[in-house]
Amino acid sequence: MSFDSLIPIIGDLLQVPARQRPAIGLEACRTGGNNRIYIVSVDGRKVVAKQYFRHPSDPRDRLHAERSFLEYAGRAGIGCVPRVIGSDAARGVGLYEYIDGTQLAAREIGSKQVEEAATFFLKLNDPENREAASELPTASEACFTVNEHFAMVDQRLVRLGAISGSADVDLAAQDFVASLATLWGRLKERLSHARENFAEELEERCISPSDFGFHNALARPSGKLCFLDFEYAGWDDPAKMAGDFFSHPAVTVPREHFDEFVRVTMGHSRHAKALEARARLLLPLFQVKWCCIILNNFIPEFAERRKFADPALDEAAAKRGQLEKAQWLYRSIEG
Repeated sequence: MSFDSLIPIIGDLLQVPARQRPAIGLEACRTGGNNRIYIVSVDGRKVVAKQYFRHPSDPRDRLHAERSFLEYAGRAGIGCVPRVIGSDAARGVGLYEYIDGTQLAAREIGSKQVEEAATFFLKLNDPENREAASELPTASEACFTVNEHFAMVDQRLVRLGAISGSADVDLAAQDFVASLATLWGRLKERLSHARENFAEELEERCISPSDFGFHNALARPSGKLCFLDFEYAGWDDPAKMAGDFFSHPAVTVPREHFDEFVRVTMGHSRHAKALEARARLLLPLFQVKWCCIILNNFIPEFAERRKFADPALDEAAAKRGQLEKAQWLYRSIEG
């Protein structure tokens, strides 16, 4: 969808008269991993337009997931997320509040920022608010039992086992995946022996931002954080939320904050202690999962999604960069 074809959609959503639509400004913003993001200027104000990736191989309705989550957060009085302005479900375009803020670097992450993230999660899962969340979808790749977590990692490794190509970076990725599979085999055996600590029978659910981390946050001029990008959000396992938060490689969260973050966030449940133990035990599993996710650039269908989000993407350079990230995360896994 071109700039020109987006203008009428945005004009309709903002109810801009036809004669004023030539004045709508559209500027490509930071590239997401999956979608195209634009800053819209109209009548002296700014909004954000998001054009969502769609492909027959990926049936997820990212627009519905994000809009549903943000509308729930708005009804719950949570102000650290953008407001929904409008959406066109048929054409996969959403409009959201423009947030004036700056992205965080890893060196800026400390206890204050981690506490803000934990508070956001607790507000989402406040018992008074959760009653209104029954219509939220399950999160993307949601898992509610340990067996489902195991199967999720197994499937990702099988998919990566199909990496082909004779370029040096492809061969290096194939060697890395073999090492990762060996490590996962050891971890899976160890975790299986510790199943009594998983509290699997709880099948506990939480409202998860999913893909939650400081890579999806902006610091406002006041210093307060605003969290973004909820296309994968929905009901999920609290342990998965915590594992993902500390495994995402884009803006890493220091491991020293893990225990306190888990203690605070799992406090939303009457099974808090069991969930804390589950989150600690399963952290290496999520680190393996994220090693797999990082290597998605080597899988054609995922590479196509990245190319949609950033048409100027240098695919070979992207592969090298992602392999380096996966290797870095691999070295931190307690196998």
